[in-house]
Amino acid sequence: MDLGLSQEQKMLSEEARKFLSKEWNATKVREAACSETGHDQVLWDKMVALGWLGIIIPESCGGVGLGMVDLAVLYEECGRVLIPTSFYSTITGVLAILQSGDEPRKQDSLSRIADGSLRMTLAVSEPQAIHDPAFLQTAAVFERGQYTLSGTKLFVPDALASDELFVAARISPTSRLEGVTLFLVEKDTPGLQITALQTFGGEKQYEIRLDSVRVKPESILGTPGDGWTVVEETLDRATALQCAEMVGGVERVMEMTVQYMNDRYQFDRPIGSFQAVQHACADMSIEVDAARELTYQAVALIDQGLPAKMEISMAKAWTGETYKGVTLTAHHLFGGIGFSREHDLYLYSSRAKATELSLGPGDHHLGVVADQLGI
Repeated sequence: MDLGLSQEQKMLSEEARKFLSKEWNATKVREAACSETGHDQVLWDKMVALGWLGIIIPESCGGVGLGMVDLAVLYEECGRVLIPTSFYSTITGVLAILQSGDEPRKQDSLSRIADGSLRMTLAVSEPQAIHDPAFLQTAAVFERGQYTLSGTKLFVPDALASDELFVAARISPTSRLEGVTLFLVEKDTPGLQITALQTFGGEKQYEIRLDSVRVKPESILGTPGDGWTVVEETLDRATALQCAEMVGGVERVMEMTVQYMNDRYQFDRPIGSFQAVQHACADMSIEVDAARELTYQAVALIDQGLPAKMEISMAKAWTGETYKGVTLTAHHLFGGIGFSREHDLYLYSSRAKATELSLGPGDHHLGVVADQLGI
């Protein structure tokens, strides 16, 4: 399989890097982490103007109509500078709509996402379990022409910055997979309570409590009772894209480390001239290249409509460990300054830990790979 980028994709990467290097920096990352929502409207508006929100949205819905590899290229560049906007969570909403086959929803929601007037997120995880639909307990009861939703969701990204949420609830307790349905719930709906969670890296995650939240049947995304298929396919694609974001971050960490090893002198010579340091940086390069290849293999398979579940989990397991491991090695090589919260490296190590756990930790994805192998 040819995993090389096309000329157009290389141009997209170059232009995105130029734009983000001018518009975003570590100071703004810290400011966003300290803000209430983590959302930067100025950056958001400029991303909308560039067509980033509509990159995989069909042209008939106001988008650009490109593929997953093109979107992965953007995620990689965003990962290099740690953009904290609700870009990722809204794109996850786009993936859910596209996977649902819900044509009316496509025409209504996707056009508003493409023009930047709609932000959304996906609320799936619950206190009982993160990844197993068998433990999904949020209930949706149909009465008097409406559904009443009751339950709790955890680790919902960018909920406070979003306008709408896709909430996974069970309309019937028949089996592990059947009955799960996705409901579109507006953030200001009565009975919906949003509580910020304290996070390690400053990322914006929330607990969502639904206390008899009433929604109309028209709010259902796709087919009632068949929502888990949409959720699973959406999260698989979101995971592959997150791997691209992680690749961008870990590449930047490696670049920072190599530069510092060349600039920092000890014993009248660059510390990069010591063999132990050289080998550590060489190991970084090998691990980062492997993460990139695994990630783009998974994304390319998705783009071609081929099975990619094992490749996605392989990419997530490897890239999560690589991001965490490379940043830890970088801390050691930088020495004391690398462990200071004021140093930019700290921002990347925080993000590395957050993304390692987000959308399934390594153990979960290793289990998926073993399952795909028939073990």
